[in-house]
Amino acid sequence: LLIVLYYHQHNYLLVLYYYQYNHRLVLYCHQHNHLLVLYYYQYNHLLVLYCHQHNHLLVLYYYQYNHLLVLYNYQYNHLLVLYFYQYNHLLVLYYHQHNYLLVLYCHQHNHLLVLYYYQYNHLLVLCYYQYNYLLVLYCHQHNHLLVLYCYQYNHLLVLYYYQYNHPLVLYYYQYNYLLVLYYYQ
Repeated sequence: LLIVLYYHQHNYLLVLYYYQYNHRLVLYCHQHNHLLVLYYYQYNHLLVLYCHQHNHLLVLYYYQYNHLLVLYNYQYNHLLVLYFYQYNHLLVLYYHQHNYLLVLYCHQHNHLLVLYYYQYNHLLVLCYYQYNYLLVLYCHQHNHLLVLYCYQYNHLLVLYYYQYNHPLVLYYYQYNYLLVLYYYQ
């Protein structure tokens, strides 16, 4: 089952692919060199969010077996990496940048991971809950909002992209296999 949505208006490209067998979801948005790609695999539960905007790279990986979360932000040779393993509860944060604040909270009981990244009013928040498997990535940069929610029970994936009043919403339900893509301009 292949569903392709192609929308071209003033160099705005939206492509949505859906495969029923491997449960792959790809959202591609090209707008002034702004790339958003979301991959979802049911078997390994891999979530990848790729945002390329003026050499700003955001990648989020989620594996169900080893519970690995990696947040990679490349901006003028600035690297942010967050690893989380459920068994040994290992948290490794690597950060190299001058005069920038990073705060990491970790609670073992509810497995909450919050990463705050401030850089000229640029906020990144990553929350991870083990029970409901909630992944939230919040990126605010010049009115650019990225939010990714993932629930394990209903397998809901929501991607919000706000850039100059351009929101993108992607819903995915496993039971009825409903795919809805909203684009407003």
